[in-house]
Amino acid sequence: MLAYIEVIVKDKEFSRNSLSFVCIVMWLLAGLRYKVGADWNSYFEFYQETTDAVEIGYATLNNVFSKLSVPYNVFLLFINGISLILMYIFLRKHSLVLVIGMLIFYSDLFLYFNLSGIRQAIATAITCYSITYAINRQFVKFSLLVVLASCFHLTALVFFAAYFLPRKKFSTFQLLFFAGGFLSFSFFINYFSELITLYTMKNAEFYLTQQVKSENLLGLFYVGIAKRLIIVGLIFGFGRKIINNGNFRYFFNIYLFGLAIYLTSYMISPDIGVRLSSYFITFEMVIAGNLLYFTKSRNTRLLIVTIFFAVVMYKLLGYSKDETYVYHSIIDLF
Repeated sequence: MLAYIEVIVKDKEFSRNSLSFVCIVMWLLAGLRYKVGADWNSYFEFYQETTDAVEIGYATLNNVFSKLSVPYNVFLLFINGISLILMYIFLRKHSLVLVIGMLIFYSDLFLYFNLSGIRQAIATAITCYSITYAINRQFVKFSLLVVLASCFHLTALVFFAAYFLPRKKFSTFQLLFFAGGFLSFSFFINYFSELITLYTMKNAEFYLTQQVKSENLLGLFYVGIAKRLIIVGLIFGFGRKIINNGNFRYFFNIYLFGLAIYLTSYMISPDIGVRLSSYFITFEMVIAGNLLYFTKSRNTRLLIVTIFFAVVMYKLLGYSKDETYVYHSIIDLF
């Protein structure tokens, strides 16, 4: 509802207030959950017993809060507060229409990470925040943030590639260079996939043997491609005149890079394909917002929001079929 109103009124104060409201609701949703998310048991066990089996950044926060006997949901509120504040800043700095970006984020990566894979939720938020320094060519600050993100999930190191992506249209040489790189990436991914997933033989075997044997893997791959190509189609359909405005092209190139990672790795390992591409695919949030801002026709803006809304509902229906996402709140216990 807020996304529709936002593109009708195009009022900056309304956008900022709506974004703040939505972030608070999402923060409470993630922080007050109870036994929600595929990884709930693992992370809850980490918290009960402390852990050194994950990256040092998350392990440090987890163990400090655990040893202080802070209730787990307070810890979840703290962690998700950090993640959502960084995503809020990311949107405020780089998008001109805000709510649609958070709606896109909510329907996919928020549910996938903030309600389950908490470590990568923080890592993704930090890499999104770091893009300001990439834009300003401040490599040291950008690098420090990416390294910090990797302290929560090692896969964040892949985001170093964003700094070197072209700010303008890909040249023929660049296209050939990246095509060769992705071909090599696809060829060698089997050899370092255990390192990329969860760093232990037990977890690596689960992700590389159980998930990859999904009977509907090819169908899921095609659906994933279709969902990720929608924003590309909208850009070429409605945004060709504005694609070179500001950082629009740079963000679009980042998104395309993530799409290429997904295309070349998903069929080898769905977990790797989704995890690595997510750092780049999340830039759909700002691409969608800026596309809507520069679209002059109100009817066209409403059409674009409707297309995104249809995709959002499709994604939410998918999550609703997963028993681990049946929502329970800590409040229900009282």
